[in-house]
Amino acid sequence: MNKFAFTAAALAFAAVAAPAVAAPAYSFERNGIRYAYDLVEENGATVIVGSEIESGKAFRLRLNDQGKVQGRYGNEFVSFAAPEAAGSLKLASK
Repeated sequence: MNKFAFTAAALAFAAVAAPAVAAPAYSFERNGIRYAYDLVEENGATVIVGSEIESGKAFRLRLNDQGKVQGRYGNEFVSFAAPEAAGSLKLASK
């Protein structure tokens, strides 16, 4: 599993839904790299949108109901099975 898959897994465990604000709602650090991100809902799926804070490298990950994560990290396409805790990553209903 590459560095990004570990990072995405950490995102899935660290995320808790909250209203969107101007600045990213969430942040965490893993292996000395800091990340900031928001959660949005698109067509019934949870989407994690964020970037590495220092480099600005962006990511956009879509978590579907079948437990799969797909998206982009920088210019790379990524696809992997979501960690078991990712089920808790659903946005709170409004």
